[in-house]
Amino acid sequence: MFVHRLPPRLLLLLLLLPAPASLALLRPPKRVAVVGGGFAGLTAARNLASHSGVEVLLCDQVLTSRPKPKPKPKPKPKP
Repeated sequence: MFVHRLPPRLLLLLLLLPAPASLALLRPPKRVAVVGGGFAGLTAARNLASHSGVEVLLCDQVLTSRPKPKPKPKPKPKP
């Protein structure tokens, strides 16, 4: 049987906190991406970040390093 030894401080926290909060300390956080930094996106990110065990990534704009396409040359008029 595998027994994992926890540090004494963490063990004390697990015993004193209610069950859902103590389980959040042991589990890896849920990862959430919010796309858009408008009013709704910021509100959603803020509300999600207030929950324990949630890691929030807010994506606002797309930045690329691709060069802009060159404009096509205009055809020369025929005489």
